[in-house]
Order: sequence, then C-alpha cells, then structure tokens
Amino acid sequence: MPVGATLLIVHTISRHRLATITQTSDVIRDFEQPTDWARWRFAASTGLYGAALGAAVTVTNVVGQTSKFAPSADRLPLTGFLYFAVAGGIAGLLIAGAVGYFMGSSPPVFKFTKPRSPLGYVEWAGIGVGYWFAFAVIVGGAVLPEANVFRAYVNGAISLFDVVGFSIDNVFAFPLRIATEGTQFMFTAIPAGIAFGLGGWLLDRFATSGDKTTSSYGPLLLAAAFAGIVMAGLLFLPEPILWQIGNFTTGNQVAR
Repeated sequence: MPVGATLLIVHTISRHRLATITQTSDVIRDFEQPTDWARWRFAASTGLYGAALGAAVTVTNVVGQTSKFAPSADRLPLTGFLYFAVAGGIAGLLIAGAVGYFMGSSPPVFKFTKPRSPLGYVEWAGIGVGYWFAFAVIVGGAVLPEANVFRAYVNGAISLFDVVGFSIDNVFAFPLRIATEGTQFMFTAIPAGIAFGLGGWLLDRFATSGDKTTSSYGPLLLAAAFAGIVMAGLLFLPEPILWQIGNFTTGNQVAR
C-alpha cells in the first residue's frame, strides 16, 4: 500500500477517535450534576442547630451529675465548659448535618423533576426520636471517649503512640461504651430530640419555600437564631437552674 494512502487512513482513524472522545466527554458533562447548594445550605442549617442542642445536652448532663449534691455550686470552669460543649457539639453536628444532607436533596438531573416537598409533623417527630437516640449513642459511645484520649495527649499524659492504641481500643469498646456511658445521656437528650424535631420542621418549611430569598437564606438565619437562643441559655442561666435541668434528666435522678 502506498505510504500516502496509509497516512490518510491513519489520519482518518485518529480524527474519528478524537471526535468520539469529544462526544463522550460532552455526554458525561451533560450528565454531571451541578453542586446542589440547596442541599448543603440545609445540611449546614440543621447541623448548626443540632450542634447547639448537643452542646446543651452534654453540659447540662455533666452539671447535673457532678453537682447533684450542691445546687448552688459555682459554674463549670471555662475549660471544662468548652470541653464538654465542643464534644457535644461535634456529635450533634455529625448527626444533624447528615440528616440535612440526605433530606435536602432536590435532584437536578432532569428538568421535569419537581422540587422536594417539606416533610410533615409525623416524619419530623420520627427524625427527632432518631436524633435523641443517635446522639446518646454517639456522644457517650464514641465522641467523649475519644475526646478524653485527645485531651490526655494535649496535656502530655500520653504519647502519640498511646493515642493510636487507645483510639483502637475505643473502636472495639464502642458497644460497651454505649451501655455504660451512652445510656447516661438517654434521658437528658429527650428534650433535645423534641426541640430538634420541632425546629427541623420549621427549617424544612423555610428551605422548601417558593420564594428564592427565603429558601436560600431563611434556614441559615433561623438556625443561627435557634442556636443562639440555646447557647445563651447555656451560658447565662443561673447554675441552680442548669443543675435542676441536668439532674432531673439524668438516669440517676429518674432511677431514684
């Protein structure tokens, strides 16, 4: 075969393959989903609210148990307050953020897909129950035990190698931790579950509003207001009131 004909065939095949690759890339690009900002905004809103509730549960629980014989005791030291508030906030954020992310989807693949509708009272009541149970399990079974390891490392009590070892131990001890420590938060987390169900229902109504401004900014602003109210109560309520709330909602008090 002449060299010129061979080169022509190779050139034609190359152009055909390039066109095929380009078309395939265009098809893939057409099916790529744009970032679902509505989903992420709703996840951030529920996560913020859930984190504030989680911080309140953990701090009031600790106050109720450690100060149960002294209602007029001084407040927790700032470092202790921050430690338990951050630990509870992380647990609440993980749970509530996941709820918002998986619920807040409005699939944008097909143009005829309808926007999602808000859930009703019954569904959000069930979600509130799920938040209550999941928070008690996660904060007592995983977050606080691991936070204790991290605090020991920061204070110089253990080495980095020990951190790895204790963290592995926490993984295997997770079921036992649920029974011994997670159950301590079961009663305290009940009001938080109720509050999350009610607040989540309202956040959901804002997120699915037909008004673009309301659906875009309403959930975040409302969640920030809810979280601010919860944290203000945690910071400024008199110690005896925090003690009463925490002591009444711990398993020790209910068992009496």
